[in-house]
Amino acid sequence: MDEHTKHNPGTMVGVDVGATGVRVGVVDSAGHVIERLKMATPRDPAECAQTIAAAVRSVCATSNQSLPRVVGLGVPGPVSGDRITAAVNLGWQDVPLAAMVENQLGAPAVMINDVNAAALAEQRLGSAAGERDMIAIWIGTGVGGGAVLGGKVFLGVEGVAVEVGHAIIDVNGLDGARTLEQCASRRAIERGVQERIEAGEASSVRDATPEAIAEGYRQGDRVCVEVVDRALALVGSAAASACAVLGPNVVVIGGALVEAIGPAVARGVGQAANADAFPPGRTLSVRQSALGDDAGLVGAALFAAESAADTMAR
Repeated sequence: MDEHTKHNPGTMVGVDVGATGVRVGVVDSAGHVIERLKMATPRDPAECAQTIAAAVRSVCATSNQSLPRVVGLGVPGPVSGDRITAAVNLGWQDVPLAAMVENQLGAPAVMINDVNAAALAEQRLGSAAGERDMIAIWIGTGVGGGAVLGGKVFLGVEGVAVEVGHAIIDVNGLDGARTLEQCASRRAIERGVQERIEAGEASSVRDATPEAIAEGYRQGDRVCVEVVDRALALVGSAAASACAVLGPNVVVIGGALVEAIGPAVARGVGQAANADAFPPGRTLSVRQSALGDDAGLVGAALFAAESAADTMAR
């Protein structure tokens, strides 16, 4: 039985809980989102659980589906047991969101970190389909990481694994400039471009929004190109380090920055990763996410369906 035959869970429901928006979708076995809803993320966990449950009922009814055996929740923080231990951008700590959704929905729910979910989706159905081992790095408000090793998502102790964004890249760096996330996230790139504009450097960008930076980069704006390329080089070095530690040769890059700029991101990360690969001469394949914004939602749905299948098999 091959990997794709083993993981053919039928229709599923996934939820991607972000810092600003919650996306809920019905997902088919090919990874297509056949019905979806998006709404603002309530800051109160109880209200968020109510919102998710109502949205799940709605997408299932609209697509003529019954509630799934298990609903998957992809969340922006480490997951330990039934709790989000820390979702910094939401101000949550030790929140039992899965149990709260179960109480509202009347159906079981499981949680997984959002980039772990994205890694699972890309390994099953996306850019890394057919690879047993891969790493995912998502460049967004922060820098997230996840991995599938031996065909299984690698969750780690206390839900903390492959958090490349929190890797120290400069032990002598000033506060706020020591970790990969602090130096290479979308937020760091925006800050870097804005600081250079305010210092009087010539640039076509007037306000360092993600859209303006992406357009400036595509048009060859020197400030945008230099700031973004420095960030991509840092991500590539971190990817090479992660591959040296964990072993995969495949890295999938995703997130808002990747979607906005396009294939140049994977090329830039790949060049830096291969320059730092160990042993020297090793080839690392850096690929753009195939599932894009849907990777976390699809991965959460896959994680739920596979968790349900594992439970039934016991």
